[in-house]
Amino acid sequence: MENHFLSEYEEEKNKEKELVRSLESSFKQLNDRFIETVLAQDSYSNDERTNAMAYFDKMNNQVSNIYNALNEKINNASTEIEHK
Repeated sequence: MENHFLSEYEEEKNKEKELVRSLESSFKQLNDRFIETVLAQDSYSNDERTNAMAYFDKMNNQVSNIYNALNEKINNASTEIEHK
């Protein structure tokens, strides 16, 4: 019974981690596509492009922080469950 629980628990934990990875990957792909679209247009000045890149870099950093926090919560919850 305990082995069955642990097996299902590991499966669910891995699904959660994969979901977080998938969300992060999807966001980064969308963000990269938007960057390519915006920066490819000649209607923007160099200053606007520089500002846009700074904005996107900041957004990428913030999103990475969010996903790192999500992964940390998953790991903390797993540790708590495993020690009970």
